Amino acid sequence: MPRHGPFNMFSRGSAERPLCGKLWGMGPDKLSAEQAKKLADELSALSKLQSEALEAATYITMSEEEAKKYDERGARIGELCRLLGKF
Repeated sequence: MPRHGPFNMFSRGSAERPLCGKLWGMGPDKLSAEQAKKLADELSALSKLQSEALEAATYITMSEEEAKKYDERGARIGELCRLLGKF
């Protein structure tokens, strides 16, 4: 099965529109170990992208589009932390 980036299990067609809230029709209090692992993997990938964006912004100013993506990733990171905190 081909991978389409770290968001393939959680997105609605693109990495910029991750699925938020309920996963596969299950509430966050019913996450399986496998689902928690996938969320942790997504969290790791997003955190790396955030770090790289900040590092690049040290030398080159972020465009409006890059800043919007940065903010969206930050919001998703917060959501993932809340979901994993309930696991």
